[in-house]
Amino acid sequence: MQQLSVIDDKKFSLDEILTTSEAEKNYNLPIGSIRVAIQRGRFRSQIERGLVRQSGKVWLITETALKEVFGVQ
Repeated sequence: MQQLSVIDDKKFSLDEILTTSEAEKNYNLPIGSIRVAIQRGRFRSQIERGLVRQSGKVWLITETALKEVFGVQ
């Protein structure tokens, strides 16, 4: 049974929630590109909708947010 995480009443499989480093590795994005995009406001909408959030010093990002901003498959 897959575990689910709830972010702002949305349910995500833990497999769908990644650190920025994991996302960059899994989708062959340049190292640091997601953090730079977050700093430049490209994920503002996704942060407001709960698809991206910071936990301590670590950013957590859903595959949905990655698809919306970077168009990854």
